[in-house]
Amino acid sequence: MEAIHEELGRRREERGLSLEDLSRETNINVRYLKAIEEGDFSVLPRAYIRMFLKAYGLRVGMDAAEVLRRFDEMAAPEEEPVRKSVEEPIVRSAFPKKWLVMAAVFFGIIVVTVCFLKFSARKRPASVETASLEASVEMDLGPVSMPDTVIAGQNAESGVGEVDSVRVPKEAPAKAIASSIEPSENAADSILVLEGAALEDVWLSVRADGQLKTHRLMKAGGQKRWEAKDRFEVTLGKPMGIVLTFRGKTVDNTAWNRAPIHLTFSREGVRIVEKMGRPPGIPSPVDSVDTMNNE
Repeated sequence: MEAIHEELGRRREERGLSLEDLSRETNINVRYLKAIEEGDFSVLPRAYIRMFLKAYGLRVGMDAAEVLRRFDEMAAPEEEPVRKSVEEPIVRSAFPKKWLVMAAVFFGIIVVTVCFLKFSARKRPASVETASLEASVEMDLGPVSMPDTVIAGQNAESGVGEVDSVRVPKEAPAKAIASSIEPSENAADSILVLEGAALEDVWLSVRADGQLKTHRLMKAGGQKRWEAKDRFEVTLGKPMGIVLTFRGKTVDNTAWNRAPIHLTFSREGVRIVEKMGRPPGIPSPVDSVDTMNNE
């Protein structure tokens, strides 16, 4: 089956059209038309190539959807073979089991010691030594096993003033942590981004939130990026000579022609305000020397 770029070139020649004729009617640079017919689709990003192929196909009498489908099939990347993942055997460490054994032994020693001390205390007469021993046992075990609420209860019943000094508030740190991780507003939605790539010499004027940012001629191949909080106002002297990208998406310019146009860009979308003739004082692409290449 004939490749899509070869069929486009053949149909153009059958209609007696030169590349210059086709360039005038489709507003596509001759250099890009020649690259398309040679099958060199690397001269422009894929989105621009699809746009040019659609305009080319319609002019030579082909169905635009069929042209794009055949291009996508031809340019589709080859699928990489699926790699089989080999599960590595999980090596379990013997350390946790040993640690549990040691902890159990240590806990058993503590229990035996406490029981022995209590049993010995029962045989001895009540004395200052026994009282001090029981107090030491309570001090060792109390902070480990009793929560804050139990300590507060003991303080009320026994009247011991020193217990208040070991109270640890729990809710205050939790509230501080919760307040420190509250989600902030998404910064990505706070600005609007507009980008332009000139396919040929084109005059343009760009205002961001009412402030004039650009008012000059952009040479072919030049690129520019603008940012705004709410709105862009754009005037193009040659709409088909530039590809605009708004919020990461290529702006569809198939409904435009070579007449100057005024556009607005906002979160609601892109809107054509008016189509007009060349405004007074707009420099022509040939006479102007004020360019924006690679600003």
